[in-house]
Amino acid sequence: MIKIFDHGIDQNSQLEIHKELSNLNYEHGESDYEGAEIIGLSCELNKNTLSFKILNNILKMIKELDGLNLVRTYVNKFEPEDKPLFHIDSLDGGITALYYANDKEENIDELGGTQFYLKDIEEIKEVLNIPGRIIIFDGGIRHRATSFRNKTRYTIAFKYEK
Repeated sequence: MIKIFDHGIDQNSQLEIHKELSNLNYEHGESDYEGAEIIGLSCELNKNTLSFKILNNILKMIKELDGLNLVRTYVNKFEPEDKPLFHIDSLDGGITALYYANDKEENIDELGGTQFYLKDIEEIKEVLNIPGRIIIFDGGIRHRATSFRNKTRYTIAFKYEK
């Protein structure tokens, strides 16, 4: 399951979220799977932040998340030279919600989306990084970010489990 939700966040809120994320303190330390090199930066997203409050209110309305427990919320920050790897988020039926926090629409050649490896059909599907877009997906699907070519990429991940 991969579902896309567009137009749920007004442009002013999108800009406020981007501004807040630009000013957080990030650390190295996330890797895509055990033993993999550390790529990019990340930080936990506090429940008192404007970003969390806005997005959590929207995510509460998505029926696919009903009955699941939010176990972690964090921000990924990738610079143009970062090359994230394919990974999975959950083996136990967890769902990931991902918010694209870029501040303006990009040219398709700028990249910055999320690629999903669909094993059953041996294809890769990419969801474009569109401002304000939220995607939810089965955490067991192998996926990876693609960095923007010329600027920093921010996403907020909400991880849910049964």
